[in-house]
Amino acid sequence: MKVTWNGTGAAWSYLYGNASALLESGGHRLLMDCGYTVPGRLNQMGVSLQEIDAVFVSHLHGDHIYGLEEWGFKNLLLWNRKPRLIIAHDLAGALWTNAMAGTMSQPCVDNN
Repeated sequence: MKVTWNGTGAAWSYLYGNASALLESGGHRLLMDCGYTVPGRLNQMGVSLQEIDAVFVSHLHGDHIYGLEEWGFKNLLLWNRKPRLIIAHDLAGALWTNAMAGTMSQPCVDNN
């Protein structure tokens, strides 16, 4: 298994990014947490969000979840697949209700 840290900073660390790691094994990629700096830092590493098979959510602080919206919408709108989250059952409802539902429950309309 290969582990690559793509962020080692605290909540507002632009220099070191949000704490997150990419685990790779057997051709699969698991992202450990997805804060708001993570999508851009993955891109800098040469890894597309499309290459992420699943995201593990450790807890619901913004620096661990605010990148999930981008990953979720791209899965739905660009890659036509359901995003796979690994999250404790007792956190799943709170993740949706308290963080994701405000924007992700809105219908997506292409006006072009």
